[in-house]
Amino acid sequence: MPTKKKKRLNRLSKIRKNHGWRALAITVLVAVLLLSGTYWFYNKHKDDNSKKAAAAYAAQEDNQQYTKIRITNVNTKKTYTSPNFGLSFTYPSDWIIKETSGKIIAESPDVYVGAITSQVVLTIRDKSQKLTEFDKGNATTVRDSVKIAYAHPTKNQRINTYLTYVKFPDARVGFDAIYVTGLDSYKKGEKVSSSDISKIDPVIKISFMKWGGPIEVLDSSLDDSNFIGPLKSIFESLTIN
Repeated sequence: MPTKKKKRLNRLSKIRKNHGWRALAITVLVAVLLLSGTYWFYNKHKDDNSKKAAAAYAAQEDNQQYTKIRITNVNTKKTYTSPNFGLSFTYPSDWIIKETSGKIIAESPDVYVGAITSQVVLTIRDKSQKLTEFDKGNATTVRDSVKIAYAHPTKNQRINTYLTYVKFPDARVGFDAIYVTGLDSYKKGEKVSSSDISKIDPVIKISFMKWGGPIEVLDSSLDDSNFIGPLKSIFESLTIN
């Protein structure tokens, strides 16, 4: 028969063992919770940082591609006359004009669309030139066409014409080009085909380029007089001889 002292010692031993297991279990649980919390916090923080980085990158990309363009030297102009096309137009004096067989290209100096160096490009093409910008499909108008009046129309020229703002199938949020569409007016969201544009002779458009490739400009740029005013002025100055 165990003595009272031994019984007491056995009970104390069991209590210590139980207390030890409980302490160990609590320690393990606390450690697991701490590790889980640390893992959750780290991953949430990492995920938040990733989202912020992605958003910052997207914003930067959008700023680079879609920030409004400012046209320079709008008050200092030159006039270009083409005997091949039988037309003239005025343009900012710091633009460069190149004429080849069947095509006139007028390029602005470097302007900045966000951090990207770009050009505004006026292109005048005769019917022999392919409209390669329509290779991927029809364009879509981003706004209703706008009627403008020619500043000095000749007897061989209509008094008014429409300008039509379009985007091509690859466009995301901006528009790609402004076309002279003659007497043809379009509503926002209408399709414009290459055959529609080729009815106008010559084909006249303004587009936007970087590194030799096209870029989009924000639709809201059309509400900015510093942007659209000088471009309309070029179109309005056209005279047909």
